[in-house]
Amino acid sequence: MMLQIKDNGKQIVKGKVLGFITKCSIQLGLSFDVSFMDTLAEDLIDRYTYESIEDIAECLKKGRQGFYGTSYNKLTMIVISDWMQKHLSDKSEAREKYLKATYQTSKEPL
Repeated sequence: MMLQIKDNGKQIVKGKVLGFITKCSIQLGLSFDVSFMDTLAEDLIDRYTYESIEDIAECLKKGRQGFYGTSYNKLTMIVISDWMQKHLSDKSEAREKYLKATYQTSKEPL
């Protein structure tokens, strides 16, 4: 998000993250006050500065769909951090598989 903040400004990035949090909370049947959601958005930006906005969006989408297990009807930094850890692990594994396949293909004789 660091580059996205540089390109678009922190307020725009924060607005997008707030939108993702809002959508996730609605889908989970949760409601929060503006202050809680604002703090959660800031915490996500601070903690995952080197990840992209798309990573946050994908994590929250898969989390609300139950891809990472149950949410226990909570949407806290602890829950989202657990989801992000799983999301980033899955992303890393997919990247490794892709690189391995690409490397093996480039080693094949012409």
